[in-house]
Amino acid sequence: MEPRIYEGHRYLCKRTVRMKGTNKEEYTKGKVYLGVGDVGYPGDKHNCGFIRDNSGDAHPWPYDPEHHLWCHDKWTDDFEDLGE
Repeated sequence: MEPRIYEGHRYLCKRTVRMKGTNKEEYTKGKVYLGVGDVGYPGDKHNCGFIRDNSGDAHPWPYDPEHHLWCHDKWTDDFEDLGE
């Protein structure tokens, strides 16, 4: 289980993240992004937290990536929580 993504927290991107399929750069290494909350942490295995991406959209990150239906990425591999 991944840690909770908090609304208002800042998240430092540790490595550039590209969208699978399109190869579009969603997050850039070294930039700081804003957390925009989550859906029912910890709750259901399909729940996610959200971090704004380069386009300003809230991108979902699963809390239980091993059992999530469509995404197995761990947000902690790509971000560091800097707090508020």
